Amino acid sequence: MAAHKPLHHFEAKSADTRISRNEPRVARVDFVLANGESLVVEVPRYVLERLLVRAKRAIEAAPLLARGPSIGHSAHSRNK
Repeated sequence: MAAHKPLHHFEAKSADTRISRNEPRVARVDFVLANGESLVVEVPRYVLERLLVRAKRAIEAAPLLARGPSIGHSAHSRNK
C-alpha cells in the first residue's frame, strides 16, 4: 500500500460510531477533538470493520502499559 501524505492531522479526545438502520452500509464516526470541536466522518462499513480488525491486532501485539493505581480494579476482581 502506497504511503499517503496526510491532508490534516487532528488530535481526538474521544470517538463514537453509529450505523443507521436506514443505511447499514455506512458508518458515521463522530470525533471530539482536543480543541473541543467536533468532526464527523462517514465511511463504508467494511472500511470501519477492517480498521477494527487492524486495531485489535495492533493492540494485541503492543506491550502492556502500566495504568497506575487501577490495579486490582479489573472486571475480574469486581465479579468476585
